[in-house]
Amino acid sequence: MSSAPWQTESIRFSAFGEALVPGHSLLPVLLDVQPEAVNERPAQSFRQETARHAHFRLTITRSPGRLDLLFADLTDANTSDPTRPDYKPFFEIGDYDDVFPPIRARIHQLVARLQNPIRLAYAPTLFAPTRTLKEATHLLAGKLSHVHFDPENDTDVFWQINRPRVGKISPLRLNRISKWHTIAVQRLQITPPIARIAPDFVAAAARVEIDVNTPADNSEALVHVDATSVADELMSLAHELFEKGDIP
Repeated sequence: MSSAPWQTESIRFSAFGEALVPGHSLLPVLLDVQPEAVNERPAQSFRQETARHAHFRLTITRSPGRLDLLFADLTDANTSDPTRPDYKPFFEIGDYDDVFPPIRARIHQLVARLQNPIRLAYAPTLFAPTRTLKEATHLLAGKLSHVHFDPENDTDVFWQINRPRVGKISPLRLNRISKWHTIAVQRLQITPPIARIAPDFVAAAARVEIDVNTPADNSEALVHVDATSVADELMSLAHELFEKGDIP
């Protein structure tokens, strides 16, 4: 699917509307497991349930008018102690090409149960590991062809933009928001009275946060289109962004 080695930091899928899904717990439906943790505030109509599945953690949050699925790394993932064999420098749940199919299947399961949603959103956060920060900046330069900077000289690149596009499944104006920047993990060596950065860094990457969604000002339920097809179009547009970069 993707030409860059994009790793998945997290994936969020959101639905908006009233009385979106009947029933109490969604985890047995989506993962065939019972919640490991539940945070519930009935007075505020708020419920959050979490469970781990394989190498990721699914958190389902319901609040008035909104439902979120968040696929993210396990909370006990070791990103702090490089001396341990299970160390990894960034929170991640795997290569996007590998994790996307089962997550898409669970999004389809949810969407099939939605009742009169008025808005949908798909928001993956991905990163491409590189050997150096300069290499990460070069990767961004290849993805940001409309942004002029010198990857050999310029640093601390940060670019965010929304490039809306009219949907093919529905005539709605779909938001295509992307935020691009570089990240690095560096080992701190504490030498009182100051902390200095050791000359060898741990890891670097190019990172992109994407949020593709139907318009917030839509007040009518998506009854004239197939919601699953709309969700698929949102996912396809997100894939196009990190695959081809920031394009109109």
